[in-house]
Amino acid sequence: MKVLSPLDCYLELPSENELGGGETFFDLVKSAELYASGRSALCAAFPFLKKSGIKTIFLPEPICPSLPIFFKGFFEVKTYSENHIETLSLKASEAIFFMDFFGASNQAEIEGWILKNPQTFSILDATFAPFSEWAKNSAANCVFASLRKLLPIPDGAYLKLKGEKPRKIAVLPSTSMPDFAGDILSAMTLKTLAKKAGGIEDKAYRKLFMKGEEKLFNSKAVCRISPFSFEILKKLNVSEILKKRANMISDFEKSENLKKLNCKTILPRDGKSAFSPAIIIENEAEFELARKMFATSHNRPAAYWNKPDFNF
Repeated sequence: MKVLSPLDCYLELPSENELGGGETFFDLVKSAELYASGRSALCAAFPFLKKSGIKTIFLPEPICPSLPIFFKGFFEVKTYSENHIETLSLKASEAIFFMDFFGASNQAEIEGWILKNPQTFSILDATFAPFSEWAKNSAANCVFASLRKLLPIPDGAYLKLKGEKPRKIAVLPSTSMPDFAGDILSAMTLKTLAKKAGGIEDKAYRKLFMKGEEKLFNSKAVCRISPFSFEILKKLNVSEILKKRANMISDFEKSENLKKLNCKTILPRDGKSAFSPAIIIENEAEFELARKMFATSHNRPAAYWNKPDFNF
């Protein structure tokens, strides 16, 4: 079983109508620290976990394969099934990591577990829906979100720690751009030019995107958000971007291509959770058919983790 999103995860530079007007990031997210990546945001939260005596962290399955590798550098890692949250019973030295998959996870069930287990340090990864009501009001000890999957910026993430004021240094941008973000910004610029002018193959910018991602995965540094992305967040019309995504999801639901597939659709809870639609596909042949259906010259459908237990 595989999960596919019809939308390319590699974004271009913001369009003119995405800059100015509407609600910006700073209108929607209050009292948060800003970092270059979700990994940097998590690393900035780890001292609070260590202070609480956390030695083990439980990660959900399915999850991005790189995350267990990342966490093993700091904690003992165990896994749990998102289908059986109600059976979990953790020790005081254990933390739990929740993900809002595609903005469609069971908010009531997860929040209910958090409220019933206040002794357990809880982390909510809101990357798929960073502006949702859940991300805004979660009872979790730590809420964070990488912003690059939804917003047209080369780096950026936020971190909110329950009961803690943002550290002064962490609400300001860095004085430079992380190395990985330089490659991604170059790739975004090249993709923007390729779509406007033509004559540039997608292979050129995709190599740069992948190079930047590899640098990010291998980086051990905790980096604050770059001045470039910080300034873009001041101007970026996030409400317009969410509206566009919601319209894309609506169009996707009605598409003739979708009707041809034997699949199950994952849809976000609401407009503020509008990351992307996704589809669960049972076999390899149908998966390849779906990829070809939704592929264009500058859109490669994104494939997600090959796991059997998505429950939507």
